[in-house]
Amino acid sequence: MYVAMRSPSAAAALDSMIGSFFSLRPASPSFATPLTRTRLAAPSMALSVEETDGGYVAAVDLPGVPRETIEVEVDANVVTVSVRAQAAADKKQADKVLYSERRMSGYRRSFALPADVDMEKSSAKYENGVLTLTLARAAESKTTKQLTVQ
Repeated sequence: MYVAMRSPSAAAALDSMIGSFFSLRPASPSFATPLTRTRLAAPSMALSVEETDGGYVAAVDLPGVPRETIEVEVDANVVTVSVRAQAAADKKQADKVLYSERRMSGYRRSFALPADVDMEKSSAKYENGVLTLTLARAAESKTTKQLTVQ
């Protein structure tokens, strides 16, 4: 019996090599290989939105985020919650980082509501890692403004 083996073309070999190099499959970090490259997903903000008689109440989970880095922006019916990048904590000169998955970049999440928001009657409160937005329904569209997080 004769079996013909066909070798892959140069283009297929190159595609295979590039595909494995840029694989989206994350390697599992361990202490045995602390410098293993992993693909970290962007932080996600768990969100729930409820409609009330006067508007909407949105709860956004932001555990461990300092209040000063949270920004809320409303443009008509689109609400954007942002977390500004924060500087790393001061380290002693003798400290040597071997492995870190701590994020230093900012991130944001936007969501649309069925009706525009009245900024004058809306508020934002951050307590125990949960940002609660009380958003009043507006009669007409307003310009983009920011809410002060209390």
